[in-house]
Formats: sequence, C-alpha cells, structure tokens
Amino acid sequence: MPCREGYDEFSSAGYNLADVQRPFQVLEKGADYAVMQAKFPNGATLTRRVELLAEKCAFQVTTKLTADQTLSLTV
Repeated sequence: MPCREGYDEFSSAGYNLADVQRPFQVLEKGADYAVMQAKFPNGATLTRRVELLAEKCAFQVTTKLTADQTLSLTV
C-alpha cells in the first residue's frame, strides 16, 4: 500500500520486495524536480532525484546510496 502523499515505484508487474518501504524526506523541490532521502536501519542513506524532462516527454531518476560503513547488498 503506498504511503499517503508519498513516493512509490515499481519496476514491473508482479515484482515486490518485502519490507523495503521507507519514508522519504523531501530535501529540495522545484517546478520540474524533487530530491528525496531515506535512511535505513543498516546505516545506508538513499538519495533520489526525480526530474521531468519536458523536451523528451519523459522523466529521469538519479539514485545515490551512501553508508557510514561497508554494507553487503543483494540486488
């Protein structure tokens, strides 16, 4: 279930990761973009910028994952 007034995304039909829902804090926003950040219990910080590309009638998502320590990630 999506968060109220939140950000939710899916990669394909039927795809679902258990327990990865995290609240995003809006760091910055403009008329055609938003920068959001979520912190995870393992110390990781996910920063995401979503930008509308009017000239292409599309959008671009840029993601950065940082951590205070070495993390083990499974993708």
